[in-house]
Amino acid sequence: MKRFLLLLVCSIFAFGAYAQEDTIAEKKKITEKVAQTGSRDRIVIELGFDHWNQADGKTTDVKWFSRSYGIYFMYDIILKKSRFSLAPGLGFGISNVFTSKGLVEDSVSTYFTSFKDAYGVENDDVKKHKLVTSFIDVPVELRFRAKPNKHNKSFKFAVGFKAGVLFDSHTKLKYTTATRDKPRVEKVKNYADLNRFRYGPTFRIGYGAFNVFGFYNLGEVFKDGGPAGIHPYTVGFSINGL
Repeated sequence: MKRFLLLLVCSIFAFGAYAQEDTIAEKKKITEKVAQTGSRDRIVIELGFDHWNQADGKTTDVKWFSRSYGIYFMYDIILKKSRFSLAPGLGFGISNVFTSKGLVEDSVSTYFTSFKDAYGVENDDVKKHKLVTSFIDVPVELRFRAKPNKHNKSFKFAVGFKAGVLFDSHTKLKYTTATRDKPRVEKVKNYADLNRFRYGPTFRIGYGAFNVFGFYNLGEVFKDGGPAGIHPYTVGFSINGL
């Protein structure tokens, strides 16, 4: 009887120790799983400042407050549980480039000229003039995280490439007249000589959810019928989440 009780007590202790080890192992698996699915930066929201690299340097002045917006969904694929990942995505971007000249499209070509020649409006009466282009983009990034298992508590760096197709464009002119108290607004849509595609390298660097990004368009704003040698580029801030 004593032997039986001793064996029973030993069995209970052994079972308890085994159960405790099993619980610890299970918790470790859960912790590792959660860590591996930490910050994936699936949603990327961008606010950028746009400018043009112009071959002749004087096609038109681009205002410093030209800006762009973008939102992208990125699918992050960790490369063999390393600090690196590959992230393809899909989204759209809208660019607002404010210029010092009007944009004219005739039967021969598209070109920038004075507001007087383009719209019959004196320069002093123009409040603003901008070219708005909207793209559906497909970006892809090679990402590095110093601490990939820390949710939004890690240094991040990414290089990539983005290609997009134009789905909408227009110019917007806002000006005053002697006969109206409120400014007038005129829009001209879908210039035929705008390049329908953009493509080029990207970079992103930051800490946690806040990053600095850049994009340089290797393509030109206009096709052969428009002003030549204009390459847009963007530098700005992004918020990455989920």
